[in-house]
Amino acid sequence: MRPDEYTPWVADPLRTVRTPLLHTAAIRAEWVRCTLQSREPTAEAWEPETQIIFTLGGMFVYHVGRARQLVDSNRIAFVRAGQTSADSRAAGPDVSYLVLTPDPALVGDRRIPHTARAAVQLQIAAARWVAVLRTGAAIEPAVAEEEAIRIASAALTSPGLPDGVAPSAAERLAERAKSLLAPSGRPLDLSSLARRLAVSPAYLSDAFCRAEGVPLVRYQLRLRLVRALAELPHADDLTALAFELGFSSHSHFTTAFRTTMGMTPSQYRRQVRTAAIQRS
Repeated sequence: MRPDEYTPWVADPLRTVRTPLLHTAAIRAEWVRCTLQSREPTAEAWEPETQIIFTLGGMFVYHVGRARQLVDSNRIAFVRAGQTSADSRAAGPDVSYLVLTPDPALVGDRRIPHTARAAVQLQIAAARWVAVLRTGAAIEPAVAEEEAIRIASAALTSPGLPDGVAPSAAERLAERAKSLLAPSGRPLDLSSLARRLAVSPAYLSDAFCRAEGVPLVRYQLRLRLVRALAELPHADDLTALAFELGFSSHSHFTTAFRTTMGMTPSQYRRQVRTAAIQRS
């Protein structure tokens, strides 16, 4: 596809909601929610600028040429300037994500991977930034811009898989496992998942940890907690949210959130709402 035939990354407006969050000379940001109805890839789209994608809910398959990568909240996806790509549905239909488009000067001559692992603190920063902006508060553009640039810069320095390196057996098995997992709700136990994949629980556990950098149980928990980061600022009933995310109780949700995020769900919600009020 030629540059003058540019179409958006997800082209169907009937299935996509785009919310602009920030637009400055240094960086642009938008929150996107879409419903991918087919496992077949969308039409390839050409992107003139480098984009950084943080998945905040759900997962999708990212296609670049013949390469494909399952992207979720444990991964950051990159669309390189001048690259054509497509996406398709993975385990669930609904996907939400933050798209950052930095100025080319910020990207520089870095070797950009197709995907990279997302550190927990970077996930928290991106989700919190989106949550504050989505409240509709009149935040000082310079403040929002500085945080967006910090998040983008951290993402651009995240280690990724070099081009031309074929996925290992562990990575292929991890992707198969991830495609069977729901991005929210009650997790699958190791034995049940291993049985569906026709491997031993021990082999699956070892392979998944090598491929994703976290044990399978912690990975499933991270998916639910990252979704919680996006939902908490707008949730008034934390017990209902806990059940929706697959936790057995409010206290179970609170303990898991505090252990991973360093604060309780109520504290996080209060921080985001207070930040929005102070900046409005």
